[in-house]
Amino acid sequence: MDQQKFDEALNLHYEDRFDEAAVIFKALAEQGHAGAQLKLGEYYFFGRAFPQDPAAAVEWIRKSAEQGNAEAQVRLGILHSSGRGVQRDEVKAVEWYNKAAAQGDEEGQFYLGESYYHGRGVGKNHAKAVEWFFKSAEQGNAIAQQHVGECYHFGYGVEKSEEKAVEWTSKSAEQGYAEAQTILGFCYLMGAGIQQDGAKAIEWMIKAAEQGHEDAIAFLKKIQEESESGGE
Repeated sequence: MDQQKFDEALNLHYEDRFDEAAVIFKALAEQGHAGAQLKLGEYYFFGRAFPQDPAAAVEWIRKSAEQGNAEAQVRLGILHSSGRGVQRDEVKAVEWYNKAAAQGDEEGQFYLGESYYHGRGVGKNHAKAVEWFFKSAEQGNAIAQQHVGECYHFGYGVEKSEEKAVEWTSKSAEQGYAEAQTILGFCYLMGAGIQQDGAKAIEWMIKAAEQGHEDAIAFLKKIQEESESGGE
């Protein structure tokens, strides 16, 4: 019955009927429903149906995370990392990412990898970073795939390989991640890890620019200016 009510609330949420959804989420959250606790926390965080209240958001998201909800664990980690509604604490952020990652959550795996990559809340360790990026990337996480490509490009935690860098960057770009599309465009432009192809370079840059990626927009603008001025 609780799951049926939760699904009903989700449907209301997706229809932007936030006030109605909030009533159900709150009732279920108070009864201990982990999914509803997370949604209620999100409502407080974004100010949907309730006045915006980051502290209340953290309280409810924590309740969900402590019940083992992996998505809530990642959200709580992000809140600890940003200091929104709770004192900033990168070590605690890593603890929550770890809990989610251990459950196989792709987002938790990515954020844990990023923590190791940058040395936030844990000692910098590129080998560990790549390990977690791989786990996330293999589940289809586009941002993790781009990071795996970056690690291959620079040789961070893995043997440097431009071909593998392009392989993983392509996976990410094909999912629509603008950063990867821009990088892939430059790979085609320079012939880095793949046969040089100016037309494909522009094709990927256009895809990224359509999403507002500044580097891609600047590149296309430069190409246009050179074309108009008769440059090569």
